[in-house]
Amino acid sequence: MSSNLSSPPPRRDEDLQEPPLQLCERIAERMDGFLYRCQADQGLTMRVLLGAVAATTGFSRNALLDSRQVAYAQLIHPDDRPRVRGARVRAVTAEEEWSIDYRLCHPDGSIHWVNDRGAAILNPQGAPLYFEGAVVDISARKRAEHALERTSLALRERFKEVACLGEVAALTNRDVSVDETLTAAAGFLPSGWQYPTRCEAAIFYRGKRYATSRREPGRWRLEAPIRVAGAVSGKVVVWFVRTPPQPNAPFLNEERHLIERIALILGQYLYRKQAEQEREQLLQLIEASPDYIATLNPQGRPLYQNPALRGLIGDHQHQPPPGHPPTARRGPADRCGRGRLARRDGTL
Repeated sequence: MSSNLSSPPPRRDEDLQEPPLQLCERIAERMDGFLYRCQADQGLTMRVLLGAVAATTGFSRNALLDSRQVAYAQLIHPDDRPRVRGARVRAVTAEEEWSIDYRLCHPDGSIHWVNDRGAAILNPQGAPLYFEGAVVDISARKRAEHALERTSLALRERFKEVACLGEVAALTNRDVSVDETLTAAAGFLPSGWQYPTRCEAAIFYRGKRYATSRREPGRWRLEAPIRVAGAVSGKVVVWFVRTPPQPNAPFLNEERHLIERIALILGQYLYRKQAEQEREQLLQLIEASPDYIATLNPQGRPLYQNPALRGLIGDHQHQPPPGHPPTARRGPADRCGRGRLARRDGTL
């Protein structure tokens, strides 16, 4: 076990003939903590303290012995005291050792984590008379654990966000209606947020509402506009249905980026669907038109002829490739209102 104190100098063999208590004290000085024996009372009145007492507690040995200035139990963080007492009671009842991690409050306001490992000394009736053991400063270990926990949590959140974004993108590539797509996307959105069971979502588009419930967006919410061809056509909203754990900062910055990316994906999808709808309407108009309309390849061979033109020339061989819109010019209408075939060079 490493120590943050300077180690005592090496001792000669002839110097090692010393009382056991002094020997224990010298060994304890090499600890990042101290050895103790205390009364089994509410204040944990210290009777014996050996080691780096001041560095671990913030108080000198004399201040803690016999609770002259402060009782050791008062140094334990208030939130940890019930847990520490409970661990000792269970250990005494089972006649076992305890090993407890808790926080000590230093007089300068700093918080230090320690591990307390010990056991009870019982009287002839089996009641605890003393507690004794070792307290070791584990603040560095706790900082590392907390840092690892924060990193793991952040990675889990990023995975959820990427999965949500991927699912929404996959939904926009399905061959289903816009209503089905937006309904499914709204239902999946809460899964990408930090507290999915406390969140609901809605997508608003062209006067319609696609949502996880009938509840209206509440006070704690995120919004992002849906832009189609540069114009705002709707929005995506995610909100808390209950008070969030951090009311002053309910959403992560990454969640703000997530909802913006989702709105962008939906905007691109809706623009594509709008273009497909306009294309289909154009094809229907061309098919129903009495004018003669055709598309030609670079060699001048026809790729498509609308029904009016096919009826004129009797050629039914050239059909439009799937999704291929006619682009040839129409001839000016004659007296009967029907157009004349336009040649590739523009002459009639």
